Amino acid sequence: MLKLKQQTFWKIIVSCLLSITIYSNITIGDTSVTPSIEATIDLEFNQLNNTLVSMVKDSNNLRKDGPKIFKVIVDWLQQNHKKRLNDWKNAADKDHANSQFFLGIYSLIIKNDKKAADEWLTKSAQNGNAWSQLGIGLRRSSRLRKGLTEEGFQLIYKSAQQGNILAQYIVSIFFATGKGTKQDMDTAKKWLKKSANQGFKAAQRLVNKPDLKPRDFYMSPR
Repeated sequence: MLKLKQQTFWKIIVSCLLSITIYSNITIGDTSVTPSIEATIDLEFNQLNNTLVSMVKDSNNLRKDGPKIFKVIVDWLQQNHKKRLNDWKNAADKDHANSQFFLGIYSLIIKNDKKAADEWLTKSAQNGNAWSQLGIGLRRSSRLRKGLTEEGFQLIYKSAQQGNILAQYIVSIFFATGKGTKQDMDTAKKWLKKSANQGFKAAQRLVNKPDLKPRDFYMSPR
């Protein structure tokens, strides 16, 4: 039984990414991938997402509930990676973004191989996976002491444009605080509203706050 260790920032991000993925647009990728394999992978992905989305919807504090969500991910990977790993690899080699995403989190959580995780999630992001775009954007820009990079912002912004509610919330913070982009409270409120309309509680707590200020985004629990 895999013991849960102290969560790194990257693992917390992975838990957040998987937590809300029902709203993401996932690129299918190369049509030469065997349709039955691809369809099965996508079905499993959505089944996992449905479970995790339900947990997040019931959460009042994503940071506090993160370990429970993370354990669901660990348990799911333990139960499935041995029988699904070859299919993930075969589809991922043909640019199936969902499979590349699965290989990324497998490499990170099961193998503890951050280099391989970064490589697979980068490929997944390049193929249009919104969660990989968000994760890689945060990872590259937030070796946190260095602050947000332009590359990191653009990846996260692409994720938000695809409808990722966590990315939309994060982009609202960036615009509100001027991190990685020009400060613009009107644009920040636009993205905050998009996230709130999809049910993200942290965004909902802020969206109707009168006289919203940049510091409110820092103070709001995630």
